[in-house]
Parts: sequence; C-alpha cells; structure tokens
Amino acid sequence: MQRATIIRAGDIDARFPDRNPDHPKYALKVLAEGDSWFTVGSIPGSNLLFHVEAKRPTALVSIAKPGDTIVRMGDPDRMRQLSRLIANPRFSYAWDAILISGGGNDLIDSAPNLLIHPATPSNDPGDYVDSVALKLFISTIHAAYANIVQVRDSGTSKSRGKPIYLHTYDYPTPRNSPTRFLGAGILGPWLYPAFLLEGIPVNMWIAVSDYLLNRLAEALLALDTRSGSDPLPEVFVIDTRNTLTRARLGTPSSDGDWANEIHPNTAGYRKLGRKVTAAMQL
Repeated sequence: MQRATIIRAGDIDARFPDRNPDHPKYALKVLAEGDSWFTVGSIPGSNLLFHVEAKRPTALVSIAKPGDTIVRMGDPDRMRQLSRLIANPRFSYAWDAILISGGGNDLIDSAPNLLIHPATPSNDPGDYVDSVALKLFISTIHAAYANIVQVRDSGTSKSRGKPIYLHTYDYPTPRNSPTRFLGAGILGPWLYPAFLLEGIPVNMWIAVSDYLLNRLAEALLALDTRSGSDPLPEVFVIDTRNTLTRARLGTPSSDGDWANEIHPNTAGYRKLGRKVTAAMQL
C-alpha cells in the first residue's frame, strides 16, 4: 500500500507529471470534496486525506475547504468546481471514485436550532433536541447528496456509476477547545457555545452530543446503496464511529485522538485513514 498523491485542484497542470491526474504514472484518479477533515483541522497540520492509501499509484484531487457544508457542496447553484471536474466536457476527468466528507459542519451550524431546554430536567438526550428541526435537517442532508449523485450520473459525466464514498463522524466532546489555523487566528469552539447558550446541563453534554452525531450518522448510513433505508446508487458509507479515543470533558487542548473540539489530531486521522482505505479498496 502507498499513500495517494494529493493534488489541489488549483494546482493541476498537465506540464508536470505529479500535478496531472491523467499522467500515466497514476493508475487511479480519485476526486475528494469535503470540509476541514479533508483540509487542515489542527496545528501541526493534518487531515484525513494524508492517510488514504491505495495498492496502485493514485492521484487524489482535492477541492475540499475548511468549514464547508454538504448543503453548499450539493447546491446546484454553488457546486461549480465539483460540476466542472465531473461533468464539464472540457475540464472533467474519468474518476475511479469520489470521496466526500460532508455533514459535520452542517450539524454544528444547525446546533443552535436543534438544541432545546426541556421544561423539566431529563436524562434522555433526545429531550434536548427539537425533533421537527432534526427531521428537516436530515432532509437537507439527503437532498444535497442526491444532487451530487445526479451530477455524477449526468449525460456529460465521464464518471457515471462510479462509487461515491462518504463517512460518518466520530464522537467529539463539547469543550472549550478552539484551534488556530495558520493565518486565520482563533476559530471555534463550535458545539461548546451552543450547549452553553441553550443551558444544557454539563452532565448531559456528552450524551446529547452523541445523540446528535448518531442521528447524523444514521442519516448518512440511510444513503448506503447496499443497506440504506433511502439508498442512492453506488453510494457507500464508511461508518467511522468509535474509531477515536474521546477527549475528556473540560480539556482545553489536544486530548485523546482529538486536536481540538471537533478535529482529530494526527494519530486520530491516521486511524480514520486506515478505515477509509480498507473500505475503498483502491
């Protein structure tokens, strides 16, 4: 096995073999779209793509962006780069697979609308979540992925029917642990302020956070072409839950396999990379 060669889409250049996905040196071409788990999630810099391996030389072209959401990635009016690389006859490639990391930021952005404070104290994490808002949230996730599949299978695509792989997210711990991206100052924390704002009891933070992550995971697993309740053609969901060692509640910096509140550290990404590699079987 060997690590895939990561090429940022903006660096593609047919004059240089290492930066040309169509060069004969590469046996496989994979397109990666996603969020900060596919870009830079911590300092020192690391991400999941660094740990994706294949049996043959593989070009892994990334259009991922920190903070991106699957709703934006799957918006027909905004997925210009994705559509260009999949379905534009002038700029597209015949991808062997498409790898997507999407849904985590959608959940974080929606947390203030999803969380509620029950009238009476409860030990049931579901009582702290608005079920109507959650159902709407899941429908937006499903619609976004369906839009991406539609682009993959469009008449101008060279990658019709090729597998799309996506992953669930492991369990973060709500905590006051921001990150510093190079040149971007302090970002985060993310879940922590939403839990504070809604007045969720501290002893319920982990249970409620896990409840939300499980609902997101179930929404993604429902799309799996093999076993999902709402399957999309040739979509394969890699369940990465329970891969990482959880960060302890109240820790302000890297702890367990987490660099900060929502991003794994290098050891964590290495564990996730092994799962993704095994599932894709490149």
